[in-house]
Amino acid sequence: MNPPSLAFMASSPIAIPTLNALYNSPYRPSCLYTKPPKPSGRGLKLLPSPLHQHANALGIPVYTPLDWHNPETLSQFQNLRLDCALVFAYGHILPPAVLELPSFGCLNIHASLLPKLRGAAPINRAIEYGFSTTGISLMHMSKELDAGPILSQWEIPIPPLCDTPALSHIIAEKSADIIVDALHAFFNQKLSPLPQNHSLATYAHKISKNESPINWNLHADVIEKKCRALLPSPACSFSLNQISLKLLNAKNISESSPPHNLEPGTIINHKIFTVACAQNSTLQLITLQKPSKKPSPALNFLSQFSPLPRKLS
Repeated sequence: MNPPSLAFMASSPIAIPTLNALYNSPYRPSCLYTKPPKPSGRGLKLLPSPLHQHANALGIPVYTPLDWHNPETLSQFQNLRLDCALVFAYGHILPPAVLELPSFGCLNIHASLLPKLRGAAPINRAIEYGFSTTGISLMHMSKELDAGPILSQWEIPIPPLCDTPALSHIIAEKSADIIVDALHAFFNQKLSPLPQNHSLATYAHKISKNESPINWNLHADVIEKKCRALLPSPACSFSLNQISLKLLNAKNISESSPPHNLEPGTIINHKIFTVACAQNSTLQLITLQKPSKKPSPALNFLSQFSPLPRKLS
């Protein structure tokens, strides 16, 4: 029996370990579908993504359609006569006509324990919401977003103070570990699809640049989690003496700090760069970044000012 023909659909670097696992298995993809190259650098040359470049290095054909409703794109996909398409952080919503073409349908690797955190940013939101566990769901895709029946799930603990890049790495490695055995079970009809309980669904909406500015009127714990969730981009940001800064690392030290009764955004202690937040909470700023500069210890910025600033915005 010939191995099933499989297309891999992904755009994020998180999918590279999974592509490697597939490549070295009976389920080597016949092609990769990914987002088109974007202009990059001063010359604005079209630069393929790291995943695209990796597929090229492996000799896997790469397709980069802009519009899945385009008849030529649909025809090309149909002519592949696929048994299955495997989707992982692709960034395109596939129309029903595409989902129905592979003989075994389309599967999705989703970075949450569905029905929790459906949508575009499950890793970021798990960090932001303070989850202690998340996971991976392998689901049969349906026309509704992330709502198809679940084939299997794997729970993943979230380490304390974990940020989005670190959790993305954990999930990337876990996906690579489980996907070959999961596909083997699927193609041998050993996985029973379980409908999701839609009443329990929550949504992980796409990260927006509008979320970047820090609201000091929130509790320090909320701001710290948001700081870790928005890494590496857009990152949380604020202004100090009209200088825009990204906050790359911060720590909620409210439990070890005395009540301050100060207006949120006021600098409490210049020696350790602590800031007043809502409900008498305290946030310590650890790493900052100026536009187009490398990250630097937060205390380095305060030493540049005389007199020392009192308020952040």
